[in-house]
Amino acid sequence: MENKAIARTLRLLSQLMELHDENPFKIKSIANAAFKVDKSPVKLGGKSLEELEKVDGIGKSIAAKLVELFETGTIAELQQLLDATPAGIVEMLGIKGIGPKKIATIWHDLGIENVGELYYACNENRLIEAKGFGLKTQEDIKKVIEFKMASSGKFLYAQVEPIADELLKRFEALFPGITITLCGEFRRRCDIINELCFVIATDPDTAIAKIQHTELLSDMTVQQNTLSGVTEHGVRVSITVADTDYYKQVFVKTGNKEHVEAVLALIKGLNFKPTSEE
Repeated sequence: MENKAIARTLRLLSQLMELHDENPFKIKSIANAAFKVDKSPVKLGGKSLEELEKVDGIGKSIAAKLVELFETGTIAELQQLLDATPAGIVEMLGIKGIGPKKIATIWHDLGIENVGELYYACNENRLIEAKGFGLKTQEDIKKVIEFKMASSGKFLYAQVEPIADELLKRFEALFPGITITLCGEFRRRCDIINELCFVIATDPDTAIAKIQHTELLSDMTVQQNTLSGVTEHGVRVSITVADTDYYKQVFVKTGNKEHVEAVLALIKGLNFKPTSEE
């Protein structure tokens, strides 16, 4: 394990401890160790407890945590804190300009648990209602969220809605009279959209070839009956073409993974074979 990865793990541990209002001296010790590890010229991965204790900035307690990390891939204390923290709150820790204490306020006082909700709160001027937040802080957070999501290929529902509507109109013009459904995260109205997903009820080979001859998407690739590409705005798009199992594909491409797998397992257990009409 590289020093950078070790430092990130320790830094996350210190942030989560601060988020959950644990011992401030212990938090400072772990945060200092993260800084030392990040700057250390010595490769620490795989070193023994005795060797680690001799490294500047790493005491007996931190050394024990690092050995646990090397041997198990995690630290039990870190895992316990992660289990007690919503995934969206953990993601917020990566937003520049708001530390764990402010995130704790956002979480507990405003009931916000993910980045999408935080962005909408900024748009609605709700963030300035919380203790320690002003208008400038709110605007700075909003800008950081917009940049962070755009650079990672994620978009807010409100941002992607006009793009989805325009694409649907273009596909309907390309395939007149053919049923087309917008599925996935967009249909579930998720706060954050990673990909726009369409299902088209027609012949796969003909439809995919037709789309490939347009300029609707760039970087187009095809795998089985699904074409993937990117819009001019950077939004990822997948188009599944299904002429015989259209409704099944709409279901599969819309539900989250756990729900879809549970329903398909139930259908298999009942030995039920849905037709294209069902």
